[in-house]
Amino acid sequence: MATVSQGGFFTLTEHTSLGALAPNYRVYTYIAGTTTHKNAYIDQTGNTAHTYTSDGGGGQYIATNARGELPAPLYLTTGAYDITVKTDTGSTVRTRRIEPIVDYDLALRADLAASSGSSIVGFLQAGTGAVARLMQDKARERVSIVDYGGAAGAGDNTAAMDAAELYLHNTFGGGTIEIPYAGEWRMNFVHKYRNITIEGQGGNAEFDLQCIRPYSLASAALTVGDGTSADLYYCGWKHLHVSGSDGTANGVTNAANNAPHCVRLRGGAIKFKAIDCQFYNGLKTISEEPSATQPVTENTFLNCGWRNDITNSASARGMYIVRLADPGYHTDNKHINLKGNLAPGNLGYAAEIDGNGASLEISDSYWDFPAAHGITLKNSGTIRGGGAGFYLDPGASDVEIIKKDDTAKDPTRWLVGRILTGSTQRVVFSDASYINLLGEGGSYVYRGIMRDMRLLGPLYWTWTGDPMGTGSSIQRQDSDGVSGPLMLNNGVGDGTRTENAASIIRGQVSEEITLSTVGLTTDSAGYLLPANSMIDAVVCRITQTITTTTNWAVGTNVVAARFSAANATKTAGTTSVGTDHQDQVGLGIGPRQDINAPIRITCTGANPGAGKIRVTTFYRQFVAPTS
Repeated sequence: MATVSQGGFFTLTEHTSLGALAPNYRVYTYIAGTTTHKNAYIDQTGNTAHTYTSDGGGGQYIATNARGELPAPLYLTTGAYDITVKTDTGSTVRTRRIEPIVDYDLALRADLAASSGSSIVGFLQAGTGAVARLMQDKARERVSIVDYGGAAGAGDNTAAMDAAELYLHNTFGGGTIEIPYAGEWRMNFVHKYRNITIEGQGGNAEFDLQCIRPYSLASAALTVGDGTSADLYYCGWKHLHVSGSDGTANGVTNAANNAPHCVRLRGGAIKFKAIDCQFYNGLKTISEEPSATQPVTENTFLNCGWRNDITNSASARGMYIVRLADPGYHTDNKHINLKGNLAPGNLGYAAEIDGNGASLEISDSYWDFPAAHGITLKNSGTIRGGGAGFYLDPGASDVEIIKKDDTAKDPTRWLVGRILTGSTQRVVFSDASYINLLGEGGSYVYRGIMRDMRLLGPLYWTWTGDPMGTGSSIQRQDSDGVSGPLMLNNGVGDGTRTENAASIIRGQVSEEITLSTVGLTTDSAGYLLPANSMIDAVVCRITQTITTTTNWAVGTNVVAARFSAANATKTAGTTSVGTDHQDQVGLGIGPRQDINAPIRITCTGANPGAGKIRVTTFYRQFVAPTS
């Protein structure tokens, strides 16, 4: 379709050179200054050209009728024309040039519609002191993924994100990339520059709908840092819903349909903030992984949530925090109001904290997960609960919520702050022994801090509900940094720790032993006799009536009745307090216990047909100084 900028000559009549009517004359339309044909049109829209007749010499003309009239109105397109009138035999009568009248409205529309249109539109913000700017400058304060070719759907948006990030970095030194509407945005974006924030519009609840998700399942949808390049300060995410799955139905529960991570903070991620975000699936939903040379530090997750529904992999994690070595430390990473959900049937853990110095610092948060799939602490990893506390809910009582890969049973070494549970729960150790954590109403605080007391310094204390029974030990620190111990007794036990970390720990460890039905002896699964300790008592309660056998005694593989002599009472509810060893002398016979060892129940007569005994050991353990 042509664009017409010149009005038509309606019922145009041609005359001879003497003024008479010019029947059957020829009207030629040329590009101005040439004899090159240029169409004229019969309609103002420029859709239909005049009917032209060949003159046999390469020219084309519009023939007039018997009255010398053109057959239709004459409309010309943009640009100048030469209009030549010739006789019916081809002799030139006259030539006139017609210059177009410029349609300024049409030209303005074209200028505004061009990609540079915003550069000719002004903008003035409201209020005193506002200065005039171009609309182009105002619009470029924020960029959208769509500005660089991004689109929701099945395509890869990584290049669009890279281009937007590079523009903000080169132009302003940072800024915000907007994802303008909820949808399926696929990418494997890695932050490469400081001060870049991604802001979205949320998604759909906490599930796998309307998400940013990986384009390739080889890596996370979003990553901050790469562990080797320059440290990345002040990056962030706001109102994002990110998934680690491929978006198929299988992606909900099948590890093979998920990336290794949903989101990932790697070495070099510093002072990052995620606000009002939801993270779903990926084999590891949220990963914080310092490299061997770069830290993950001073980062914050605020008002966020994670959910992991994968049911066919023991490697699934809601959170994964690992520390390799200095200087790749993991410190001061805050998780505030972080909701966590590990779905029923999940074979992994709500969190894995791995490495000396790796710590989950969390406050005002609630996590629910299946029993025995809570938090696993490895290689001296720790938990720090703050604010109103960190609530762990396995949906049942007296089950494992924390698993440790060692036998360090003093909670003050790996729990800091306020941890809450709805009922009595267990911390299980590598030797299958465990300690109980108090339930709701008896929550506990380890190494809490009270400031500006009469002792003129912070007080570090363990709560009276300490499951280890170590008592309330208060450590005083003066304003000059010099510390000194103060000791209290809470009626349960006493504890002493010197400045060089030498200590005496008064504790307890417990296990329910199911009696063997194929033999007369049954050992505890865990070490109920801790090394380097003095055994005060071994107390028992029959929790399931013992049948068939004659009697039972409590001791070890060395002395069958070391703690309690043979007892012929076998009904459920029967109790005994084993202190017979206090009257004996000798290693492995009396109170002294040098090595970790299980308790052994020894029966006489026939093998037991059934029976369970709850055994609890009270002991004093001695820890050597560190310096």
